[in-house]
Amino acid sequence: MPAETSGGRPFYVFDRQFYVERYVDIGQLLQQDPGFDVERHFWDHGADEGRVPSLAFNPHHVTHHLTRLLGIRVTGRAAIDAYFNLPEADRFIPNGWFNPWSFKQLYKQQFRQIQTLFPDIRELNDYQTFIFYLENVYAQRVAPNGLFAEDEYRAAHPDVAAAIGAGKLSSGFYHFATRNPPQAGTLPDYDPQPLGYGGAWMAEQSFVLSDHAEIGKALWWFDEGFYLTVYPDVHAMKRRGIIRSGLEHFMVCGEREGRLPHPALASLATRKPDVGLRAALAAMPRATGKIGLDVAAATAALLRGQPHTAPPRLIDEALWRSVARPAVDCTIDAAAYLKANPDLAGHVALHEAQDHWRDCGLIEQRLVPGTNIFANRVLHLEDLGRYCAGGVNLFGPLSVASGLGAAARGYRDAMRAAGITVDEYDVAGATQPGKGFDPQESPHFP
Repeated sequence: MPAETSGGRPFYVFDRQFYVERYVDIGQLLQQDPGFDVERHFWDHGADEGRVPSLAFNPHHVTHHLTRLLGIRVTGRAAIDAYFNLPEADRFIPNGWFNPWSFKQLYKQQFRQIQTLFPDIRELNDYQTFIFYLENVYAQRVAPNGLFAEDEYRAAHPDVAAAIGAGKLSSGFYHFATRNPPQAGTLPDYDPQPLGYGGAWMAEQSFVLSDHAEIGKALWWFDEGFYLTVYPDVHAMKRRGIIRSGLEHFMVCGEREGRLPHPALASLATRKPDVGLRAALAAMPRATGKIGLDVAAATAALLRGQPHTAPPRLIDEALWRSVARPAVDCTIDAAAYLKANPDLAGHVALHEAQDHWRDCGLIEQRLVPGTNIFANRVLHLEDLGRYCAGGVNLFGPLSVASGLGAAARGYRDAMRAAGITVDEYDVAGATQPGKGFDPQESPHFP
């Protein structure tokens, strides 16, 4: 059983240094009275005031999960007592940053040569795994989740590595998690520009520490929705609460397994094994918001050859969301378009009408002369990837005198005028004995 604090709780609940650095008023009290009992302040006052006593134990996280998971509605000191009154097997992780699944995976990768440790690690429940991390692993350079790389952080901050070596700091993760103002973490090619540097570092720190924060578009190379859609096994893990995000799965093992983080980055899965993720990202242009059909088809083919991927229909849907809308191949009567849509008057000039319809009018389903009836035809990427030759099967009664026959003859003439091959077949024998029935003899008819 872990050692206890003066409040009768495990050692990790209260961290004096963390508490003093987090709360300015506590630091001022300590300056006024060096003998001030900081820990007693927390148990007598701070707990009920909603103060956070350590990085490892977050009362707000505990209170939320007691209510959501167990229906226990308590706050302050009572919430801490309620948590530790739970049987150890029922205790959840008391913070948002420790992930038992990620930790076990990373621990196995780091110490795969120490085979005798694995059975013990595998048998630990979530809470026991958390205690194991706190008691044993700080010095062993294993991160507590998949969104932070301990070795990379120490290499980027030699002063932190020196402080850890001197016993003044427990880990690079602790340094990263407690910095105020925050500083850069270890997410590859993290882009601070959308939020500005200060806001970006705060967003990264919040994302790594929280079980519900979002990283937004600061990682240009990872598309969370795409990853969860094309890899349903990962989506299932997130729904069950095993991982917090698809990104965490990718950083822990998805990258090693050759999974695709973004619809435009199929080349990541085929790079040489000795090329790391950072180096690979640095060598390629940043993905834009949309991809071409050729890229989508190649990506679809690659995904269908991987294990654990979604059915082709879901892969198509995931990729179509990222495909740039192509220009619609049709002739538009600009004047008629503006006349049919009077609300555009004064806003769209005659020479802008065609572009307006392609960019906006098509989506808004506006009336337009000359609309291509095939513009929104649904195509499967699997079919595009296997494309050799194509055509349109249009069956029409060419010889009849009705309006339907006239329409069929009109389509035939229009396609031939456009250079499209049209085959005609005599099927009179189907209703008139003795007449011809070309499809029986034609090598081209399916």
